[in-house]
Amino acid sequence: MAGLILKDFLNLKHYSKMFLFFLAFFTIGSYAMDMQNYFTSMTVFLFIMLPITSFAYDQQAKWELFAVAMPVTRNEIVLGKYVLAGILIVLGSAFSILLAIVIQLLKGRAVDVPEMLTSTGTTAVLGAIFISIMIPLIYRYGVEKTRMLLLIVAGVPVLLVILLSEMGGGVPEMAEIQAWLFLSPVAAAAALAASYLISCKIFQRTDL
Repeated sequence: MAGLILKDFLNLKHYSKMFLFFLAFFTIGSYAMDMQNYFTSMTVFLFIMLPITSFAYDQQAKWELFAVAMPVTRNEIVLGKYVLAGILIVLGSAFSILLAIVIQLLKGRAVDVPEMLTSTGTTAVLGAIFISIMIPLIYRYGVEKTRMLLLIVAGVPVLLVILLSEMGGGVPEMAEIQAWLFLSPVAAAAALAASYLISCKIFQRTDL
């Protein structure tokens, strides 16, 4: 398992220059434009996109053909991707919190811990749900076709809010949405668990 995760991190080194460029862009933007929550959230999502990128490198190298010949099960190969995603969500969240603290201190402001944790927690939960949707789609349709579905996956939460509004429920306040998402790690964990089981079934049936 550790070897599978290490392989992904080594592959992602090829993406390091682009990743660092966007990371620097979001860091500078967060400080210069005083839109901390937006840019720190984008920073977390930058980390969350890395597992998707790792699938692209695997596909280019035809890694799965080699992997199934190794002394690891297909379920372990799938699990490695979810563990990688979990590690990157934690790293992205930690970096986002650190960035928010540093920017507030540089601007001479008091650190608003509840707001910072709410914003980061919201993004982390959304990221986990995003990953739980995207990974099974990648195993089913491949990386290229799934990339075209990114906008659809990202637009589902917005569509749900609009539908609730049309049904007379009113659009929830952002604070209510963030509070619900931040207090929903169990729901995110359940989504990931269900996603993992679905991905395992799909990969077991895949003819390599």
